[in-house]
Amino acid sequence: MGRYSLELELAERLGLSTAAVYDRLYDLCLEKRQEHCDCYDGCYWIRMPSKDFPRVFPYLHPSTVSKALRKLRDEGLIRTVRHGRVCWYTIT
Repeated sequence: MGRYSLELELAERLGLSTAAVYDRLYDLCLEKRQEHCDCYDGCYWIRMPSKDFPRVFPYLHPSTVSKALRKLRDEGLIRTVRHGRVCWYTIT
């Protein structure tokens, strides 16, 4: 399944905003991979405190982003790790 097919499937199954959040996280993880940084346990991680949601997702309300991240985690599409008050995210 290609990336476009996955995005369509996610939008149909979980909603457009959740698919948009997944797409952005995917791109951010790809950037980390290309930079060869923040790789732990074989995954590339994005450090993103909730105060950064408006900058990373300017088109979504922060509570919408939080709900989308929970959905993605519950579906097993992302992993999250909390270090102090900051969450790190990776695509599974």
